[in-house]
Formats: sequence, structure tokens, C-alpha cells
Amino acid sequence: MKRSTLHRAVTALLAAGLLALSGCGAVVGDSCEVDTDCGTGLSCDTTLPDGYCTLAGCARFGCADEGVCVRFDAYTSFCMAPCTSADDCRDDYECIGGQGPHDFCGLVTD
Repeated sequence: MKRSTLHRAVTALLAAGLLALSGCGAVVGDSCEVDTDCGTGLSCDTTLPDGYCTLAGCARFGCADEGVCVRFDAYTSFCMAPCTSADDCRDDYECIGGQGPHDFCGLVTD
């Protein structure tokens, strides 16, 4: 095999491996038990049913993945999974609107 052909083959294999790895891991809104269950930079909020991969302080830092930043009060903001209907959310979660520019998967509190 020529050197340039071998180089292209190795490059293609590396690119395929990186694509496969980038599809792995949890994203905002996925279930979790510990922080390491979540994607890079996310933490596991175990106070929510089956855990919730999120990032606190997103008003300051922004959100990873496809999460949307939701402000719950002047000091509290979390990355939440976006939705357009309840079908987009995990079991035990609903699509909540009216708390900002984006609807998100969360718990309805009474």
C-alpha cells in the first residue's frame, strides 16, 4: 500500500472513531445517578426523578449540548432539555412553557 493511501485510510478510521465517540454520553435532560453519567461539564441533579443531567448557573455560563437556560429566580438558573410537547420529555416530566423564551422538560410544581 502506498504511503498516501495508508495515510488516507488511517485518517478515515480516526475520523470515524471520533464521530462514534461524539455520539456517546448523556446530554442535558438525560437520566443519571452520578455526575459521571452525564456529558462533559454537566452534573447530575439527583433531587429530580431518575436524576437529570444539567448545568447550574447557565445564566452566566450558557448551556452545553442542546440545552436551554431556564432562570428559576434571580439567582438560580439551570440548563434544561428543550421541548415542543410532552412527547419530547422523559416519563415523569412535562413540557413547561411561559417561564422564558424556550419551553423545557421539567416537573410541574403545585
